[in-house]
Amino acid sequence: NHVSETQPAAQPREDDCSLNLTEEERALVEELFRDLTRREREVIFALCSGGTNEGMAERLCIALPTLRTHLMRLNQKLGTSSKGDVVRLVAAHLLRAYRRERVASEGAREPLRVVGTPIGA
Repeated sequence: NHVSETQPAAQPREDDCSLNLTEEERALVEELFRDLTRREREVIFALCSGGTNEGMAERLCIALPTLRTHLMRLNQKLGTSSKGDVVRLVAAHLLRAYRRERVASEGAREPLRVVGTPIGA
């Protein structure tokens, strides 16, 4: 009589985070990160959708080493150090934009621009 041992559920890693962006948010991210290449923005959207590097590479129709190169360049340009950092940066800037939008009705709206701005800035 064999009793199988169940393995505990995998604990989420720090980099396991995702955002379900609306079309409006995607358009805002396009505007915020307009200094990045189109492909780098596509990689950001893939990161925001979550998943493994292999899954993202497959969705983007690129080789895994190419994805890693894009991730490395994104981290360099954005001042981040992980996929989770990139997603958190996007979330922080979306939150800032929502807050600005709420205040914008009371005054002039500032132009939005992000690339290279640290999360806490």
